[in-house]
Amino acid sequence: MKKSIISFWGILMFFFLISTYGEAHSYLQQSYPSHGEVIENSIQDISLTFDAGIESSSVIEIFRSNGEEVPLQELIVDSPYIEATLVDPLATDDYKLNWLVIGDDGHPTEGTIEFSIILPQVEEGAKEKVTEQEEANETREDVVEERETNEDRNDEIAEEQSIIENNQDQSLNILLIGILFIAIIVVLFVVSKRKR
Repeated sequence: MKKSIISFWGILMFFFLISTYGEAHSYLQQSYPSHGEVIENSIQDISLTFDAGIESSSVIEIFRSNGEEVPLQELIVDSPYIEATLVDPLATDDYKLNWLVIGDDGHPTEGTIEFSIILPQVEEGAKEKVTEQEEANETREDVVEERETNEDRNDEIAEEQSIIENNQDQSLNILLIGILFIAIIVVLFVVSKRKR
């Protein structure tokens, strides 16, 4: 009887540990550029922020619409952030950024961010000059606007990921309850056989 109770609690602890281990995946929390964003100036820096720690082996790749890979000058993984500097600023095109991170828990998470760069066309002969202060003000306004837009989008993404995680947790809990129920029946069956 003692062995069956110990076995029962051992099985129960095993499933509890498995269920808590799977909850530490790293998910994208914020990015620049963000998914679906249309940027009207050339960029050379990419940043990703995750909601949990990531390993230094995490990577990103950026592709133009023709499938050509955009070369990276530098990739810095400083958990939970990834910062990338491109060799050249991005020109007008549609881009796909693929990311793959390994969470501190050892589980890989991957995703894709699609964005577009649409640079304004300068007419030949136009000699309109913008002062450095005006450029700085425009850049600040763009950054503030992009942050607000990114925060809204990231809130939506985080909410969707939370729903998915909750559904996964509920499914796992139902599975664990089913296994626990079967284990109890088996233990009761073994105990009743021994009494006979």
